[in-house]
Amino acid sequence: SGLPSFNLDDGALNEWNPSIDDFSVLYGYGNRVYIGGYFSAVNGNQRNGVAAFDATTGNLQNWNPSGLLNAATMTVNEIGVFVAGRNSANTANGIFFLNHDTGNELFPFVAFNGGNGGNAVISMSANQSRLYVGGDFTTLEEN
Repeated sequence: SGLPSFNLDDGALNEWNPSIDDFSVLYGYGNRVYIGGYFSAVNGNQRNGVAAFDATTGNLQNWNPSGLLNAATMTVNEIGVFVAGRNSANTANGIFFLNHDTGNELFPFVAFNGGNGGNAVISMSANQSRLYVGGDFTTLEEN
């Protein structure tokens, strides 16, 4: 699956092998590992571009946000999960602000428009009060 887990005490490979195709980003936070990409299922369960696993057991969590088609990048902090990707209507690129536990949107969807033919948020980082966004876009528009 391309998503192994290693024990940092001895470097041993853990027994954690979720079935997933075409993921592009992962982020560990607390006892969860969030992944994003261009997929529609994980371990045979429908997931639209994002999923969460228990970091200890590797079990797929019920966390299943709606409204996403794919995820290009993400970051996580104590406020929530921030995902840049495409909406499920496949009509706009944007940033989704999601609750850690429910996957519900915390803030309105923010759309972005590309410059020079690009429509990409390449990188994001969040601290306690700000989200920093970098990429090839010309505008961000709160919806």
